[in-house]
Amino acid sequence: MPIPYASFYVELMRFIAFIIATTAVAGDYSNRDLAVLIHNRIAGVPPSDEVLAEMADLIEQDKKQEAALKATEDPAFYNVKLFNLFSSWTNVAGTSRVNLNDMTATLIGIVRDNLPFSEALTGNYLYTAEDGIKVNGALIPAYSPTSNEHYRQLQKTTISRKTYLTKNKKHYMPQNLSKKEQKTLHTQKPFDSKAIAGILSSRGFAEAYFSDGTNRRATAFVLKYFLCHDMESLHDIKDVDDSKVRKDVSRSPGGDPQLFRKRCVGCHAGMDALSGWNLYHNFIDNQLTYNKDKDNPPLLTCDKTCREKLKKKNKLTREQINKINFNDAMDGDVADVTDDSFTNPWTTGQNASLGWGGATSGNGANQWGQMIAGSKAFATCMATHVYQHVCMVTPTSLREKNLRDTLAKNFAKNIGDDDRYNMKKLFAMTAAGCLPGEK
Repeated sequence: MPIPYASFYVELMRFIAFIIATTAVAGDYSNRDLAVLIHNRIAGVPPSDEVLAEMADLIEQDKKQEAALKATEDPAFYNVKLFNLFSSWTNVAGTSRVNLNDMTATLIGIVRDNLPFSEALTGNYLYTAEDGIKVNGALIPAYSPTSNEHYRQLQKTTISRKTYLTKNKKHYMPQNLSKKEQKTLHTQKPFDSKAIAGILSSRGFAEAYFSDGTNRRATAFVLKYFLCHDMESLHDIKDVDDSKVRKDVSRSPGGDPQLFRKRCVGCHAGMDALSGWNLYHNFIDNQLTYNKDKDNPPLLTCDKTCREKLKKKNKLTREQINKINFNDAMDGDVADVTDDSFTNPWTTGQNASLGWGGATSGNGANQWGQMIAGSKAFATCMATHVYQHVCMVTPTSLREKNLRDTLAKNFAKNIGDDDRYNMKKLFAMTAAGCLPGEK
């Protein structure tokens, strides 16, 4: 599989470009030099002679963003740059050395088609292979909710850049992607509209974040990659409401109730209040399941007496009790999670700085995705990711942070703007903004 080698090459090019950028000033660059630098930063590879000439001419006309957009047409932008960024979001280890799946393909497709990137958390679609795509003369298998083979074969349509430039500019993996209504792809029924939420209801996401556990890591993942905050940075013990902390969290860990108040509650009060959105989601029998309306759904409430009865029948399993309520450590006045409602306790206090907009409570994955994508932190986080991948540094200085914040503001724009949350243009704006000598 070519990706690991491509990943190494991209990282090498990023390092070389960073060294050049930090040891030179704007006057040291010709328009052609700047074109090469922009293309390397966008796609990870130098431009062809034809593209170099076009980009240099645009830069001469002071159209650096247009030049950067030209660089996004290179297949390496999708096959390498976007693949490495997005595929690392699809697994707990955070590595890009994984196969293509429906989550990565959908994120790439959204960028390719200039769709609002907020739809990554709300859209009723996934990207699959176009009909009729072949590998070694054989049609690739159809999309399956129980297997990733469709995408393993689709990834094989990734061709070398040399082949793309000299022989075939149509058929390579990103060009072979087709947007399909997500609800039609889920054979496990029913999936109501509240359960469909872009990548949050993709098979790739479910395999990584809904398998086993208590589904908390699904929330933690989104906070980490879409708001750029891990739970430690959101830890807050001031005036918190612990009524939503789940029953599997001991109120006296190690026999010390103060430990719960001084430590545990700082994360769980917010995490557990936010995490009800995925109560009915699971990953069973190699597929995403949604069990809200099944004839015999797992019990959402099961106290000590209930569990003792199930033990006697040898049926104390996650199939009998909803897994979120399965590992109860507490009985009594601590509430069970009984529906997919969520509420955001971070609208006040230190975490109000995330800039929550619109509704901050609701039901299900779709409304939860809307809340996350509607925050100021979402735009800032996407600008941070792109800044790191294009400028090869994390914005830390005042100038870098100001540029990142300006990029985030332009990325979000006003509701109704055609270019709102356009990730491709965010890459272009970033590449033009962090060139040597730019202020």
